[in-house]
Amino acid sequence: MENTEHIERPENAGEKHEIIRDEKGRYIKGCSGNPAGKPKGTISITTKIRQMLQEMAEGEKITKLEALVKKIYSMAMENNNEQMIKMIWNYIDGMPKQKIDLDFDEMPTEIQIKIVDSKENK
Repeated sequence: MENTEHIERPENAGEKHEIIRDEKGRYIKGCSGNPAGKPKGTISITTKIRQMLQEMAEGEKITKLEALVKKIYSMAMENNNEQMIKMIWNYIDGMPKQKIDLDFDEMPTEIQIKIVDSKENK
């Protein structure tokens, strides 16, 4: 890492919208690239979706989250949707762990990858 201590900071460094960078355009340690920060009251899309899913579904006696779970289950089981079945399975058990052994003494110069369509294996 390059030493940036030789760069003098102007007197107004750190004031609103003042961004200090070194000669390569990188931020100097201790100087924020976003001095104003995130506006207060800002919420993420994930937070908003979670809030909405806790609301009651229109015309139902269940939450939107419960309705979503029922819909996903219905798509998987009643419609026999393979992708939905795999998604549920992965959420319950997690993705299978894959072990990769690398022998750096005999590193291949070429790697071949074969993609197999699960529909062909039936």
